[in-house]
Amino acid sequence: MPSSDSSNPMRDQVFSLPTLIREQIWTLEGRTRKIVTTPEMFAVRDVVLTGSGDSYIGAMAAEAAFVELAGVRAQALSAMQASRYHARRFDWQYPSNPLVLAVSNSGEVARVVEAVQHYNDCGALTVAITGNPGSRLGHAASRVVEVTIPPFASAPGVRSYYGSLLTLYLLAIRMAEVRGQVTADEAMDLRRELETAADAVDAVIAQMDQPLQRLAQEWASLPAVELLGSGPDRATAAYGAAKLLEAVGVHAAHQDVEEWVHQEYFVADAARTGTILICPVDSPAFSRAVEVEGYLRTLQRPYLVLSGGPAAAAFGQVLAHTQTIRPVFAPLLYSAPLALFAAYLSAETGAAYGRGASGPWADCHDGATTRNSLIL
Repeated sequence: MPSSDSSNPMRDQVFSLPTLIREQIWTLEGRTRKIVTTPEMFAVRDVVLTGSGDSYIGAMAAEAAFVELAGVRAQALSAMQASRYHARRFDWQYPSNPLVLAVSNSGEVARVVEAVQHYNDCGALTVAITGNPGSRLGHAASRVVEVTIPPFASAPGVRSYYGSLLTLYLLAIRMAEVRGQVTADEAMDLRRELETAADAVDAVIAQMDQPLQRLAQEWASLPAVELLGSGPDRATAAYGAAKLLEAVGVHAAHQDVEEWVHQEYFVADAARTGTILICPVDSPAFSRAVEVEGYLRTLQRPYLVLSGGPAAAAFGQVLAHTQTIRPVFAPLLYSAPLALFAAYLSAETGAAYGRGASGPWADCHDGATTRNSLIL
């Protein structure tokens, strides 16, 4: 498939990301700036980020931004964990706590709606982040941030994921500013970093496009792929696995770099388990990732390291970019090439997105398997 081919909707979504970031960043900044008042920002003691699927992964990716930038306790919970296990057991000592940021592009995912309802019952401050303010989630939450993504050819979520991620980062920056963790000028610098991330994403896509297309050709017959990352990069690994499952249907899993050594290292069919290791050079997990590459080589696994900068030369088999971005925003840079790889692997194998929602997968047509679940 030539790099100019436009017949792959998922690939087209990836290539549209730089423009999307430039177009949406200041619109989203305006919508997030006052969604939580200054007194409420000061009162927040805990932040819960929740969602399902890509939305949960976005929550995982943004968790570190709230901790590192805003200096607040934050945890990303799956919608099931939030709704059925956390909401009713939270310590409700303080009013409007926790601040719950519930992400769902459609706003109709049953478990996310249920989580917000339970948090509301216990006095939390709930904010929906959705492309559909008139949805069940929009009505259930106390506040709504509308994330309007211009329509595009349908494909497993790429543009919607970036919209959610930008929104969560902007909320973390605003909280950092209001709570005095950064000055107003520093907060604006952080927002501009998000804006200029568009240029970095553009460059990374250009650098990695053809190598990833070749990798898809080489790995088309592999029955399984594992993606490894730590910290925010674990979320990126999860995103890559999700895109492979949705776009290709190949068995894909994600794991923390350290935990992989304790678990998936022992997979017997090593020679047919493709492995992608995500490790920015300034990652705290860098030294361990270098060690893990040695194990991958000994196991004779087909593998690739995604990294960047001169220090990436520490890896033997690496696809490196030349861009820089602070580690807490790294998911913006590394998610795009993973979606691009899934797009090419789908084209290479002829797999229909989401198995075409037909045959034994017909239950998922129009999202029914996630929308129609009983809300308790």
